[in-house]
Amino acid sequence: MENQSVVYRLENAEERNHIYSTTFRIPSREKREEVQIRDLVKLIFTVEESGNTLSERLWVKVCRKGLVEPDAPLYGGVVTSNPAILKDIIPSDKVDFDPEHICDIVCPSPEKE
Repeated sequence: MENQSVVYRLENAEERNHIYSTTFRIPSREKREEVQIRDLVKLIFTVEESGNTLSERLWVKVCRKGLVEPDAPLYGGVVTSNPAILKDIIPSDKVDFDPEHICDIVCPSPEKE
């Protein structure tokens, strides 16, 4: 995926969980498919820089749910974390992703009426 001038890829959390099932736990597929707008999800961004592979887990706020077109990612969101390693990715960068990319979920607190 490319975001502005930054080229990155999102790691498949399901594959990591399959390989490292005792140490890398993720929410169930059902919970990852039920993510709603305003939820925060953690994604693993990977960038190739000067022959090195750098990865960082960042929080993303879900802003869109549903297919825009066939084969398009199910979700769209914006980065909310301040990356410590991946300095070219900044808060408010847009990102598209699918349930298999989600490694954690935080739902917003209900608003008081």
